[in-house]
Amino acid sequence: MGDAGALLPPLGFMVGGCAIAVAAVAGMRLELRFRRRAIRATGRVVALKPGGTLLRWVDYESWDVRYFPVVEFTTRQGRAVRATSSVGRRRGTPLPSHRIGSKIPIAYDPDDPTTVRWRPFYGSTLLALWGCLASGAVCVAAGIVFFFSVVTS
Repeated sequence: MGDAGALLPPLGFMVGGCAIAVAAVAGMRLELRFRRRAIRATGRVVALKPGGTLLRWVDYESWDVRYFPVVEFTTRQGRAVRATSSVGRRRGTPLPSHRIGSKIPIAYDPDDPTTVRWRPFYGSTLLALWGCLASGAVCVAAGIVFFFSVVTS
């Protein structure tokens, strides 16, 4: 075996891959727990709250502001709630449900009704987490292959 420093990159891949996979599994557990407990309702968009920024895919030089729908709805117990969705979009994105006054399907946590998710994004959240898990597994596998190629050379 050659230089011990040559083992650092494959070990980095394996440790990084494990960290990504662990974070993905933790995220999946949280999301699935929310889904089991969440109560479905219909909310009315009363405002659009500006939030984080995204680098534009078109030119990679300008930034777009994301807007998060602020919804009002009534819980099963009859309590009126005003909450901001955790899913936002760029203004101008063809998404009619983000128009003020429109009704959108939501899910809320019965213990904290201000924790609201916009239901059409259920699938994309888990898909992203599965993607992270797969990325972590690929990093671990690449690290193992890289490790053995260094050790055997």
